[in-house]
Amino acid sequence: MSIYIGGPDRLSWEGARAKVRGDLWRPGNSLPDDVVDRALHASVLDIEGECKWTWLEELTAIVTLDEDAEFIDLPPTIGRVSSVAVRRDAFLDGLDEVTLAAVRANLSPDIGDPSRWAMANGRIAIDSRAQAGTIFEIIVSSTTPEVLEDALASPAVTLQLQQQAVIANACHHVALSFMKNADEAARQRAIYERIVERLLNVEAEKHGGMIQADTWGMGCGR
Repeated sequence: MSIYIGGPDRLSWEGARAKVRGDLWRPGNSLPDDVVDRALHASVLDIEGECKWTWLEELTAIVTLDEDAEFIDLPPTIGRVSSVAVRRDAFLDGLDEVTLAAVRANLSPDIGDPSRWAMANGRIAIDSRAQAGTIFEIIVSSTTPEVLEDALASPAVTLQLQQQAVIANACHHVALSFMKNADEAARQRAIYERIVERLLNVEAEKHGGMIQADTWGMGCGR
């Protein structure tokens, strides 16, 4: 099963590591992977915690089944599911959200056309066994797992959408904790804070000017 969220230039953890090392003038392996990974993870959680960002809501996940299935497994980066639809030729056919009991009540082992769905322990249960190759479009919100290993397995959408801020703040974490370079840490943090201030101003406009950037996320859709 393949799941695609976001644009074509999605940044991998390996690519993010290289950018952190490059921005800190430490190319190659002079900065251990674990140090950089923990810094990137902390940075993503930092920015996601600043505000309930609109760019993490109402994202489209494209799911293609690799084999016949009655469940759609979701990565830990998906928080909430708003709707599920299946592609039928050139059209999208929305599925009805019902209880899990209703989905499972009349499930057949034969291949069919799903019409209803329900959440089931982090997976989407559908009421008919869908054929391999079936494509679903799912409207979701995104969140980064608190556990580093889970985040590594499923790169955060935030890493792609806010790459510059994430990299700068990760450099801040590495410079402060590993390199013991307070000046570089402050320089990188200043870059991050300027970006977040701009993003908060954008959110304020979307919410009718109710958010002040210098409150660092107070309000901000919460």
